[in-house]
Amino acid sequence: MDEMKKGRGSVFHAVAAFSSVLCLLALFLTFSATAAEGSDSRREVPAEEILTKIKMSGPADYENVSIVGSFDLTDMFIDSDIKIRNSCVDELNFTSSSFSKPVEFANCTIRGQADLSRAKFLDAASFEDSTFEQNASFSEAEFGDAIFKNARFPGISDFDYAKFGGYTCFSGADLTNSSFSEAEFKGPAEFGSSRFNGTANFLKAHFFDLTNFKGADFGGDASFASTKFDDVAAFTSARFQDNASFKLARFARATHFGATNFTKDAIFQLSAFDNLAYFIGARFGGNLDLMGSKIFNIKLENTTFAKGSEITLKDADFTKFQTHWSHINKYLAYDGAAYLRLVKNYKDLEWFSDSDDCYYQYRIESQALKSWGSSKIVDILACTTCGYGVRPIQPIICSVILILGCTTVFWMGNGLRHSTNKEKRTSLYDALYYCLAIFFTIPLPDLKPAGRYRYVPVILRAIAWTLFALLIATLGKVMIR
Repeated sequence: MDEMKKGRGSVFHAVAAFSSVLCLLALFLTFSATAAEGSDSRREVPAEEILTKIKMSGPADYENVSIVGSFDLTDMFIDSDIKIRNSCVDELNFTSSSFSKPVEFANCTIRGQADLSRAKFLDAASFEDSTFEQNASFSEAEFGDAIFKNARFPGISDFDYAKFGGYTCFSGADLTNSSFSEAEFKGPAEFGSSRFNGTANFLKAHFFDLTNFKGADFGGDASFASTKFDDVAAFTSARFQDNASFKLARFARATHFGATNFTKDAIFQLSAFDNLAYFIGARFGGNLDLMGSKIFNIKLENTTFAKGSEITLKDADFTKFQTHWSHINKYLAYDGAAYLRLVKNYKDLEWFSDSDDCYYQYRIESQALKSWGSSKIVDILACTTCGYGVRPIQPIICSVILILGCTTVFWMGNGLRHSTNKEKRTSLYDALYYCLAIFFTIPLPDLKPAGRYRYVPVILRAIAWTLFALLIATLGKVMIR
């Protein structure tokens, strides 16, 4: 019995010891895996090794490596394929170098400075999914096809004076404080869904082909001042979180800002829209400044303006402004010439009701700015009696008020006398009957005004003729187009 207990105890101790060994082994494997994850498993390759291959015109094809040292090809003509994928690069220096064959840095991380200024990529250059951890300069660089899809630039990215000769793709790219000042895009330019986290500068850039900024997000100031768009430009559903400046920009073909969100001011001063400018569904958190712009055709229907927003059309010249007056009348900054151009515009579009409403508000605001004098008094009379010639209901309302007023005067003052019973007091019915007859020039031998009330029918008839003439004139203007 004792031997059996001893045997069981030995087995128990053996199992316990084995379990401890397994636990220690598991801990060791976990630690090893963690250590492996914390270190870069990429094979290190000296930059000199790659440079030697390139100088010998051999292909440089590397994947999942870490290139140590400066990848320096300054002032060189490169006749080799360069393909670096899923790798890390300490530093890039391609200043004034020329590449006759494709260059690819796909899904790479450039840890240090990247200087590719004045580089010439005669064939395609791809930096798709790559990250430039520090500043990157491509100023005065020349590209064939340039692919920066989903690339990330957390530092400054400088593309000033760059020339993109073929297809250019920055869709999904993440850029901070980027500059494309005076850059040229000869082929289609794709910036769809790109993110500009800081300033975005396209001052005097030139887009020769289709330009797409659909869904782009501009986190800071966005400047497209003096930029030229020779083909269709699409900013549909883009978001400008700060001021968006298109001052002196030129849009030669159709321009789409549909559903675009301008959080602050949208500045189009002195810009030129030679074709359709489509803003339907756009949202304006600040002002829409079109001062001095030249517009062939603009559509602003279903746009949303924040409280306090203003539309400025001072000195603007437009052929077609296809936006109903009721949609913009609350936001249009007063400018007499702009109002009158809109009146003419609505007539040309055969939107006569909009034309009348626009003209009426123009006269109202013009009158409010005048100081008291004969001109202001005449304006008030014109507004009251005929609505500045565009409200036929106004003479009718004035006529009704005039008849009722004179009726009240005769009735309360007992100003009428019957030919058969001169002592009878003037009834309300008789006063109304008499005033209607006088207004419509019907003689009434049985009723006559007495004393000072003899002047009332003279005044009534004179004003009646004036109101009748105004009614005919207003109806002729409004109804006979």
